[in-house]
Amino acid sequence: MSTLEETESPAAALRPMPAARYIGVGKTTLWRFVKEDADFPQPIHVTPKLVLFRVDALDAWLAAVAARNVAAKKKLLRDAQA
Repeated sequence: MSTLEETESPAAALRPMPAARYIGVGKTTLWRFVKEDADFPQPIHVTPKLVLFRVDALDAWLAAVAARNVAAKKKLLRDAQA
């Protein structure tokens, strides 16, 4: 669990619903990613009722997912051509 002091600025963070929209999923899926995906950025608990997600961490996760998808598609194309 991170704290607010570890973030660069409050403007670089999103609450759960905007964070979910930012990565293109619903809020339930966002929380499922937090629980089940070890690579997904963990939320920052500012207070018990205020939770934030760092935008730079979400961007890095999205880039990693995109890279994995590209690699998987390339492998499928190579296998189909063989």
